[in-house]
Amino acid sequence: MINKLSKKIKLPKTKKQKIIVVSVFIGIAVIGFFAYRNLKGNGSSVQYVLAAVEKGTITLSVSGSGQIFASDEVTLQSKASGDLVYLGVKNGQFVKAGTLIAKVDTTDAQQAVKDAEINLESAKLNLEQAQTSSAIDETSLKRQAISYMTTALNNTKNVIDSFEDILFTDITSYNMNSKYLVDYYAQIVNFYANSDVNYDKVIRANFEIIKQENNVNQALFSNLDQNSTLEEIESVLNRIVETTKTLNDSVHLSYQLLNRYDSILNDNNLTPILNIRTVSSDKSTVSSFVTSVDSNTTNLLTIQKSIKTYRTSPSDVTPYAIRSLKLAVEQKENALENAKNQLKNYYVYAPFDGEISSVSVSKGDKVSSGTSLAALITKQKIAKISLNEVDVVKVKEDQQAKLTFDAMDDLKIEGEVIEVDNVGTVSQGVVTYNVKIGFDTKDERVKSGMSVNAEIVTETKENILLVPNSAVKSLGEKYYVEMPGENNNSNSTGNVRTAKSNLEVNAPRQQPIKIGLANDSFTEILEGLKEGDKIIVKTLNSTNQQTKKTNSSASFSSPFSSPQRNTQGSGMMIPR
Repeated sequence: MINKLSKKIKLPKTKKQKIIVVSVFIGIAVIGFFAYRNLKGNGSSVQYVLAAVEKGTITLSVSGSGQIFASDEVTLQSKASGDLVYLGVKNGQFVKAGTLIAKVDTTDAQQAVKDAEINLESAKLNLEQAQTSSAIDETSLKRQAISYMTTALNNTKNVIDSFEDILFTDITSYNMNSKYLVDYYAQIVNFYANSDVNYDKVIRANFEIIKQENNVNQALFSNLDQNSTLEEIESVLNRIVETTKTLNDSVHLSYQLLNRYDSILNDNNLTPILNIRTVSSDKSTVSSFVTSVDSNTTNLLTIQKSIKTYRTSPSDVTPYAIRSLKLAVEQKENALENAKNQLKNYYVYAPFDGEISSVSVSKGDKVSSGTSLAALITKQKIAKISLNEVDVVKVKEDQQAKLTFDAMDDLKIEGEVIEVDNVGTVSQGVVTYNVKIGFDTKDERVKSGMSVNAEIVTETKENILLVPNSAVKSLGEKYYVEMPGENNNSNSTGNVRTAKSNLEVNAPRQQPIKIGLANDSFTEILEGLKEGDKIIVKTLNSTNQQTKKTNSSASFSSPFSSPQRNTQGSGMMIPR
């Protein structure tokens, strides 16, 4: 403005320069006056960051680190000694519970079972002979003999009818160079066990004899009744006894044939060319015949002996002798059960579903009791983490947990606590406790031995009043928050409140509160506040010079707001 004026008046050059200098001094003086007045009059200002009391959820948790383990792992061991005749698994193979893993040669064990069965049968016969050798009348003998013969004849008929299907099915149409199914079974068994008997010849010959004799026996027996003489009954009884003995041999041999055939298929991983019957089911049927025919044989021999004794010189047997024979039977029964249990030790089965690893033997190896064959690892994994004594008291079974992995930043898995150690481990004076966390994942990247971090949720409360931790203050054992004074007429924009420094006019007031749970961010309010109340979470101080330099908007986010409910405000921080 001074320049424009100088051009119009056109003062001399010297006077013109003097006027410019004077004008500059005058301008500086004016500016200094106003700056001094502003500096002197305004002083400093106070700004408050406010937040609203809101309802939400608070979660408490503890954290720890550890490793991934298989939930179950066992070493599969042989319980018997001998040659390993079957090994049905390899490393990395997945098997179901009950799968046959390995088998040791069972020849000696099976013979021990047979010997125990014979010894038991002998002990039972001795007992029954003693029990029936006491004085008995002829009428009772005849009644008992007829009863035993009736049962034996009916059972023999059932065996004949069943064996027609099980062993004597005609297979000539299959071009197997065999007439009956029993011939096919025998060919397979004798090929792999050529030292065994010729099952087909013996069974077929016995079967023809049994059918013929049974027809005769049925006819003779039909003529007997309670009025028949003891000699007539004994004559028919003797014939039925001999037929039943032959039947007994045949059912035992037939069961042995089916069992050997089934074992050979399993041991050698063979698929039968001819598979018109379910061998396992047939074995069960024949096994029941073995039991029933054994009982028939025992009863018939007992009554046969009793009749002979009665006709010659009957004698009483003391109770002590009967008791002794009963004990002998119990001992033989225990011996048989023990032999069967020993036979089970020659087979190794998978106790649960899992993956085979560390196979350390081969088929044909000699193994001993306790020899490690392989390891079985379940696919189910668990996380095992360590917690200190302060944190572990907060952890209980079934609490939820979040797992993260150092090797896989993108993987997060939900799990739950399945076990908490009751006894801690002391290392260098520090006590730690193991906590097992179960989880379910199909991610094949999770492997045993990996490092894992776990955050266990120990407590959660929903729909409660919450405030940011920065708002909570304490005085002794009491807690309070600051709230804007009732006369506060400060300017505000969003969450920023600007007030005079004169606290008599704008002084915040202290509101007593009662608190509950608290985590790293928020505190639960039990008493003293209600939803929507405004509280002070931060106090900002600024000088006049700092305020003058501030010519842009200041943005604040409520510490209490979630990402979906983010509340922002902006405003000039203006001194008053």
